Amino acid sequence: MRYVVFDFETASECDLLKRGAWVYAADFSTRILCAGYKLVVDGKPERTRVLSERQCMALDPALMALVKDPAVIFVAHNCGFEAAIWKYQMEPMGWPAMPPERWHDTMAVAAMKALPLGLDKLTQALDLPVRKDMEGHRLMMRMCKPNLKGEWEHSDDNMKRLMQYNVGDCDAQYASYVATKGLGASERQVWLLDQKINQRGIRVDREFVHACQSVLEQVRVPMTARFRELTGGINPTQREKILNWVNAQGVAMGDMKKATLDAVLDPDDEFGIEEIAEPLPFHVHEVLQLRRSLASSSVAKLQRMLDCTGQDGRVRYTMQYHGARTGRWAGRLIQIQNYPRGEIQERQGLTPELLAEAIQTRDLSRIEDLWGPDIFSAVISSLRSCIVPAEGNVLVVGDYAAVEARNVLALAGQHDKVAMMHSGVDVYCEMGSSIFKKPVNKKDNPRERHIGKGAVLGCGYGLGPVGFRAKQAPGESIELAMAAVGAYRNDFAPMVPKFWYGLYAASVDAVWCSHAKTYDFAGIEFRREGDYLSMKIPSGRKIWYHKPEREKTVWQGEEKPAWSFMSYQGKKIRRHLAWHGGVTADCVQGTSRDLIAHALITCEREGLPVVFTAHDEIVAETKDRPGLALLLKDIMEDIPAWAHERKFLITAECDTMRRYRK
Repeated sequence: MRYVVFDFETASECDLLKRGAWVYAADFSTRILCAGYKLVVDGKPERTRVLSERQCMALDPALMALVKDPAVIFVAHNCGFEAAIWKYQMEPMGWPAMPPERWHDTMAVAAMKALPLGLDKLTQALDLPVRKDMEGHRLMMRMCKPNLKGEWEHSDDNMKRLMQYNVGDCDAQYASYVATKGLGASERQVWLLDQKINQRGIRVDREFVHACQSVLEQVRVPMTARFRELTGGINPTQREKILNWVNAQGVAMGDMKKATLDAVLDPDDEFGIEEIAEPLPFHVHEVLQLRRSLASSSVAKLQRMLDCTGQDGRVRYTMQYHGARTGRWAGRLIQIQNYPRGEIQERQGLTPELLAEAIQTRDLSRIEDLWGPDIFSAVISSLRSCIVPAEGNVLVVGDYAAVEARNVLALAGQHDKVAMMHSGVDVYCEMGSSIFKKPVNKKDNPRERHIGKGAVLGCGYGLGPVGFRAKQAPGESIELAMAAVGAYRNDFAPMVPKFWYGLYAASVDAVWCSHAKTYDFAGIEFRREGDYLSMKIPSGRKIWYHKPEREKTVWQGEEKPAWSFMSYQGKKIRRHLAWHGGVTADCVQGTSRDLIAHALITCEREGLPVVFTAHDEIVAETKDRPGLALLLKDIMEDIPAWAHERKFLITAECDTMRRYRK
């Protein structure tokens, strides 16, 4: 068996972090500085070779022979970058194409095993003898872009040192590959599809994005002027000065966070707040309204779309494989997962298409006629409308309905409530009735139904009264929160708490007792495997916890065995104490992810090309034809055998559209 560990070093005037690998790779200024590769034959690594740009252009025969052998896999860390450079830099030189099937990504395996994604932190977490060359990394960062004088630092000495760094990167990637191994056959199939979806890309309506920016610019100037007039010259970006000004007006506020502003400005909605009992003075209300609009991070997403869009109008690599421990995808670049829901659906008779047409005219009076005076929020509510299909195509969008709430019930054996949800009964009203001890219906009891909805969707992972009040019922009493949590645990789903505690007990046994024995509860298996604890969920896939350790915790005044594991989320590296709600959430979310993965594979087989997935949504793009929404619905609801065995009942809501919408 032969494989190649491969790594490019490049330079460009294009900003890689700002614009993404595929726009970067295609930029006219981008070039290859060197390319290192290590051939491994039957487990024995050869010395790393480093090719200069000239050798790449000369089609180095040794590397060419490896490229032309379809049995040779190329191993890279974050291979989406290498694949992009190969396509836009190597192929024009005369090198053969390298489809996803020819690549293996060590970063994907690191993500699957909940390890750090960066190569430097990965080698540290794995305690590898080979570490990333950080001194060389600093030189590479200087050489990859022009300096402040606009000059390139590509002297002969620098190039020699860069090639040494390239060798070190290949060595670190090889060591990481040996330590982490592969994805396994089933997950490799998912990863290959992930790469195809990411390389397919999402089409952005650039003209509409420009129209949104134009409208925002028209309203930003007078809004800023009005803000300064009301506050005596304070700018909307001066957070501390604004906070001091608001407090000086007799309104006690501790911060300018969006959730706080929502609570203060919209006291009648779900973000009600107790601390501000008196109505806001009109001028303070106006200032806070202006601040919320002008400081919205959603505004920056418009320029981000333009920055990341390639010449063909598509953004690529918007999805991060295994972005969460559970296997769920995370957003990258334009971050569709974080787009605000918007208010279009709340306005009777208004559709995203009608609002988009008005915005495209750039006529503020026309937009105001449709939306009202808060034009800023009209544009923010239209962010999703920037995503469109190619000419002659449509978007086919499917969304699983309350999939995690159903799945935790099914896994726990609470099949009566799964059947109730599937039958179309309004379980949020049923839950509200249980909490408030009276009949509840959607029309007459919106508050009670809302609390019921929060309980059904929020209490499945061990949420207590304090957490429920904070997340699901701000402004309500702690007594009501206690009633809601109690109603869920005792009346609605008494099997679910048994599932939490049984699952957690099995995980504790696996960490505390034998390293060689499998412990299970309800068919979920836990086992120590080297430096990991694995949880095998019903799909057969494993969720991994790195470096589990025995701990002790106090529960209801009694010392109990517990366990912890290493968490590498974001830039924080810390030891995290496991608990029953967290383990349950991992199991349920992982199971829900595997339903999505199954549907993605079926979509591809049925000729329905997926362009992205976000949360519980699948979005495909194809030629318009009758029955597309029904086809996607059939695919998403055609669950695999393991889900049938656990009596899952799944519903998907599907539609076709010319502009993406929720």
